[in-house]
Order: sequence, then C-alpha cells, then structure tokens
Amino acid sequence: MVEDLVKSMIDKNLIKTGRFNSFQVYIKEKGKWKRLGNPTTRDNALDIGSKYVDINPSAVFKIVKSNEAPSINKDIDFGYFRYNIDKFRASRIKNKKEQKFTEKEKYRIDSNVEKMKISKKGLKKRRIGSLFELR
Repeated sequence: MVEDLVKSMIDKNLIKTGRFNSFQVYIKEKGKWKRLGNPTTRDNALDIGSKYVDINPSAVFKIVKSNEAPSINKDIDFGYFRYNIDKFRASRIKNKKEQKFTEKEKYRIDSNVEKMKISKKGLKKRRIGSLFELR
C-alpha cells in the first residue's frame, strides 16, 4: 500500500522523466524562492528538498526541470523522501515543468533546529493561535 502511495505521489500527472533529465530544487523562505544545490536526478532532488524542509522552518519545496547535466550528491540520505512521504503532500500541477511539495501542518515544527530558527514573532503567533484554537 505504501508503494502505491509513493508511486501515485511521485508519478501521477508529473513530468516525464528520461534518462538524462535533471531537476533543480527550490525552497520557499520568507516568501521568496531560493535555489538549493546543483541540478540533479529526480529522486535525488526529492530527497534533498524533503530533507531540507523537514529540518528547517521552510514548509514548501519544488523541483523544476533543468536543461543542465545532472550531478549526483552523495552527501544526502537516499530514499529520504520515500521514507518520510507521509509528512508531505503534493500540490496540483499547473506547470508541467515543476511540482511543489508542502510539509503537512502537524509535521512542521517537529525538530529542535526548527524551533531554534523560528523568530520570536513566529513563536508568539503560534502560541496565540493555539490559545484560541485558530489552527
């Protein structure tokens, strides 16, 4: 069942991947898209984006098809996205050359690093929201 979920989330209505296709990872920080690393293979790009979003306060990452040759980053955990697929949801695809993934709300602030990187303003907002149950 998990394999079916992974397959549908990765392959459903997505960019057709060929042997030499590469993808660039972008993360959204403070309302702006920031490029992360070099163009790489699709699975590697998903692993890089999901690991960064899971560790840092950013909640959204996207992969965009690139025309450059893919390079493989050996410093990341292979299969990280597949292992943590239940933490993310895929957005609708409007542009066939990119796909966005969002970390689900209940998994957003689940590590000490994320808690340390949130500003005082963000912590206050989260506290007020939980007091009045606005979330």
